[in-house]
Amino acid sequence: MLADYLRRITTSKRATPFALAGALLSFALVVTVDSFTSYELRLSSYYLLIILAVGWFCGASWAALFAVFSMFAEVQLGRQDDYPLSDPLYFYVSVGNRLFAYLLV
Repeated sequence: MLADYLRRITTSKRATPFALAGALLSFALVVTVDSFTSYELRLSSYYLLIILAVGWFCGASWAALFAVFSMFAEVQLGRQDDYPLSDPLYFYVSVGNRLFAYLLV
């Protein structure tokens, strides 16, 4: 019974715009909070939670798009912090690794 209810909610076309709007607002909040924190405290787990929720309610293609959004947000925040690692290449490898993990999930 619960599985039927969850299937009905996740396949409903009406739920997708509300889920996307909620995900965009959550994403904007996480990026804003992440911009105020230092590089030592990254909020990658919260990006991952948003990607999982979008994947659950909207599908894999939307989740992949949010994973790419997360990568671009983290690159921009790293550029603001002046590439906090010893070499910018290491920074991009780190962000690429996170993107791979986001897409894998």
